[in-house]
Amino acid sequence: GDQTLKVGHADLLIAIYSGLLPGEPLTELKINQLSLQLVQTEDLRWALKGLPGQTDPNIDPLEKLEGFGELQIEKAALGIRAPRYQLNVDIPRVDLRMRVSNKNINVGMSAWASTASAPLSAVLNLSRSQYDGTVWVGGNNLDMKDWSPLLKATGIILESGEGEANAWADVKGQRITSLQTQADLTNIQIISSKLITLDKANAISPDAKFDRLEVSAKWYELKGGWQFTAPVLRFHRDKKVASFDGLLIAGGENIILRAPQIDLQPAFTLLSLTDRLPEALRQWLVQASPTARLSDVDLQGPRDGPWKGSVLVRDLNIEPAGSRPGLHGLNGRLQMDGQGGVFQIDPKPVQLLWPVGFRQNLDLTLNGSLAFWRDGETWTVGTSALQISGPDIGLKTRFQIGFQGDGTAPILDLAADLEPSSFTQAKNAAFNRQVVGQCLDQRRCIEWPHCDEWRFG
Repeated sequence: GDQTLKVGHADLLIAIYSGLLPGEPLTELKINQLSLQLVQTEDLRWALKGLPGQTDPNIDPLEKLEGFGELQIEKAALGIRAPRYQLNVDIPRVDLRMRVSNKNINVGMSAWASTASAPLSAVLNLSRSQYDGTVWVGGNNLDMKDWSPLLKATGIILESGEGEANAWADVKGQRITSLQTQADLTNIQIISSKLITLDKANAISPDAKFDRLEVSAKWYELKGGWQFTAPVLRFHRDKKVASFDGLLIAGGENIILRAPQIDLQPAFTLLSLTDRLPEALRQWLVQASPTARLSDVDLQGPRDGPWKGSVLVRDLNIEPAGSRPGLHGLNGRLQMDGQGGVFQIDPKPVQLLWPVGFRQNLDLTLNGSLAFWRDGETWTVGTSALQISGPDIGLKTRFQIGFQGDGTAPILDLAADLEPSSFTQAKNAAFNRQVVGQCLDQRRCIEWPHCDEWRFG
């Protein structure tokens, strides 16, 4: 009749023994080699297409399947289509078992990315009315390279990584409202899908390698935003562990970042891989290889800044990159009040590296603080008394650098009082011979009104 469910060739199985038990289906409908599609619409809702009967809008395929007890689909092909996330992935084999009751849909599924891969399994428990419910996806002995196409929107490629991974999602209105994950992976290599141009002759595809990755984390929606927490997030490499345990990030109109400790080295490395960042920033991250350890992190503020809060910075290291200087061993505490901030420098030895500006690296001790503040569109960085001392130089400097925010070069006002020093000592740390002579003669230097010719560019 009009409500007949047309499925083509299928096998109808009768469970003579188990079908007599409470809650167990008496009949099972088995279908081979369907073509299914998991599609995300513009409003971020997901829908599964290709089930028997879906081609006829007058028939609810789930209502007809309810009468068969259980639907078994074997050796089906699954396409995943999500334009927002640049997903156009085809999975060659999916085995699926579905039970439809009056109110719920229960689905168990296994998917193979290739004939030689370990299966990725999934279990869904959803309501028939709104498709609300829970989803689990996971597996053991997974080769993450097989599933790398699912991350295309991030601009990264999983070149290797093996182990166990699990994810639990809450679904409401066909949208994911929370996602919890646990994973323990080894031998991870991640590369960028987009090259970084270092100079006119060289371009590289940056990568990140870790011996082990441990993750226990959760993301969920909040009113007007979202929150991410990571009780466990650890990157292992060369018998060292970079820990993000206790990380909390909240987003929306305001951003919150809190953590007992953060090791920035893996974070900077991973950021350099994604093409979502500007090319110049990715280039600097690769060349400068910045590292630092943060502790007592408590920052918050509007999405476009400025922020307020405080963070303790340990062992900030930046390599020279192009004409920009590098710095090793900077420590201190950063405090911000929403209008500006102060970085109080710990008086510990640091090393200044600037091959294009200095004849040799400078071993220095810094004592003082750096402040930054905003005035309209202009940001200013400066200090009223920064003591700089080393084997060959000692000076107290006062300076301000103003960044107008209009694309023009920054404005620099600088003055320095030097301790008595010989020309031989001072020239090792000097910009050039003319500046050294002026400083030695007057013991006070230098004021540059503008920085168009400055070599930091």
